[in-house]
Amino acid sequence: MTFGKAFGLNGAAILCSREMKDYLTQFARHYVYSTAFSAAHAVAITKAVEMIQTQQWRREKLIELGAIYDETLSGTAGFVATKTPIKPWLVGEESDVLALCAALKREQSWTTAIRPPTVPRGSARLRITLSAAHEATAVQKLAISLKRHSEGC
Repeated sequence: MTFGKAFGLNGAAILCSREMKDYLTQFARHYVYSTAFSAAHAVAITKAVEMIQTQQWRREKLIELGAIYDETLSGTAGFVATKTPIKPWLVGEESDVLALCAALKREQSWTTAIRPPTVPRGSARLRITLSAAHEATAVQKLAISLKRHSEGC
C-alpha cells in the first residue's frame, strides 16, 4: 500500500504473511538496503490513518468542491472529467501550458504544469489538485479563470 495521495505523505508498506516477509528480507535487495521510515514519518502515517478513519467531512468537502469544478467547466475545451480530486486540464503545447500556469498564478490560483517528457509531446496539461483546505469560492474562481483563458478572453 502506498502513502501518497489519500495519506498526503510518501512511501509505502508491504502487508504480507511472515513467510513472504522472510522471503523479501532474504531476496529483495532493494528492500533490504533501503532507508527505513523515520520515527516522525511513522507518527505522521499513524495520524493520517486516524484522520482518514474519523474525518469523513474531508471526503464530503472534496466531493462538493469537485462538483463545483465539474459543473462550471464541463464542456469547456481542456476539461477532463475525473472522480478524484486530481483534475488534469489538457492544453497541448508546452509553451501554452506554461503561459496558462503563469496567468493563473498571477490570479492567485496555483497549478502545476505537466509537460514532456512526463507526458507525450502535444499533451501538456495542468495538474489541479483540490484539497479539503480549499474554499468553494477559490475553486469557483479557478474554474472561471480556466474557462476565461480557454475561451481566449
